This record gives sequence, structure tokens and C-alpha cells, in this order.
Amino acid sequence: LMPAGSIGFVVGTTYHGAGHNTSGEDRVALTINYCNGRMRQQENLMLSIHPSRMLTFPKELQDILGFKVCQGAGHMLAQDPRAEMKRHTFVGIGWTRNSLEEPFRPIICAISNYEDLQGNISSRARDEFTNSIFILQESDTFAFLSTGQQLPAHLATDLARNVRRCVKRQCGPQPITRLLAIGIRRVAVDNIKVGDNLLAVSFPKSAVGSPVFLMVSGPPLRDMPSFLYIPAHQTDGIEYGPNVACRGWGTTGFRITPAGRR
Repeated sequence: LMPAGSIGFVVGTTYHGAGHNTSGEDRVALTINYCNGRMRQQENLMLSIHPSRMLTFPKELQDILGFKVCQGAGHMLAQDPRAEMKRHTFVGIGWTRNSLEEPFRPIICAISNYEDLQGNISSRARDEFTNSIFILQESDTFAFLSTGQQLPAHLATDLARNVRRCVKRQCGPQPITRLLAIGIRRVAVDNIKVGDNLLAVSFPKSAVGSPVFLMVSGPPLRDMPSFLYIPAHQTDGIEYGPNVACRGWGTTGFRITPAGRR
């Protein structure tokens, strides 16, 4: 028997195993696999076929193309690759009110087939999407929502404390955007599913109800909707125009054209 903390190395052809885990904690194991380049398929279909197109193929064809787990081989993060690619969450922010007499309140809307606003995440995608809505109350000074991947508790505590300080000091949206970018980058260090390139969108209350809707590119403003592209290794961002569709019009970069045209 090996004492706690030991590391064992065995040849793959050797029968080996471990006793039942009764600790209540995950047992971490490292498996190193490789494949001789001459024994691979001639064309890398996993990369040459876009996942969105592959998911439209019959399951039998998907299996032939290599998207099938066979005796533990071919998985993606310990699960069927298709389960990961089918998981989607769409998040929207804005302002709402029940009547003309009531003040506007911030609203967060998430449409997902594998998670909800309470942070509950399913390892597999559901066949149907569910809609979750969260409206801040007058007593709420702020709220943040992590989607796609769970935010570690210690990072959530640090982020909430720093954002609360900014709100109390009325620092404005720019320092808060910088804090959120730093927080996401900290998650990305240990989670390969989280990217370093970010797009921040700010929608201040003062812009609600304006007869002219204009979204500008640049640092978050106090009185106008804005978006800011924050590439990797930056926290201040650069001006960049994303693709936006609204009321029959669309923007590509900084070009504005009627929807359906290029």
C-alpha cells in the first residue's frame, strides 16, 4: 500500500486501480496519453468542420467523424464533446418598470439550456432553453452575475467588496469595468474555458427613455450606452465596433447599414 501523498507510475498495459474514495473530496489523477502521428486519420475533421455545422449532422455521422467517446478515449474534459458544445447561455441587461409611475430598475435576463441565475450548472445541455429574470430592488446597491462558469467563492467575495467600495464612493462605471475585467482574468488563469478577450457593455439609467438611441465605442460613460473591447493583457480597453442589430439596422465595426445588407 502507498502512504498518503505518494505518487505511483505504471505502464499502461499493467492492471491497476485504487480503493474506494471515502474522504468526501475529489481524488485527483493525472493521465498522460499520446498518439503516433502516423496512426491518426488523414484529415483532421474535428477542426475542419465547424461545431455549429457538425451538430446538425445525424448522430451516426457525428460518431464517424470522431465526436464519440470510445472506451474513455476522445472525451473533452471528461465528457462527450457534443455535451460541451451544445451548452449555451445568453445574457441581457437593461432597465424596466411595471408602470409609468414607478422608477426604472436594473434587470438581468439569462436564457440558457444548462444554468440559472442562482449559479446551478448542469454538466449536460437540456433540450429546451429556460428564461431567468432578476430585477434589482431599491435596497440593492449592485449585483453581478457570473455565467458560463462558476465564480470561485473567494474571488466573488473580493469582487463584491471592491465593487461596493466603488459604488459607495460614486467612482462611476470605468473603475467597476476594470475590476470586472481583472476578476475574469483571475478566473481564466485556472479555467481554460474562460477567455482573456472581453467586451464590456454599459447601459446607464440616464440613457433610458431617450428619443435618440446611440451606442458609442469607448470607456463606459455616465449618460450614454457604450461598449468597450478589452483585449488580453489590458484592463483599459480599446475602441472597437462589434456587430449589432437593432430596429431593422445593423452595424459591422463602425459601418451602419440596413439589416440584411452588407
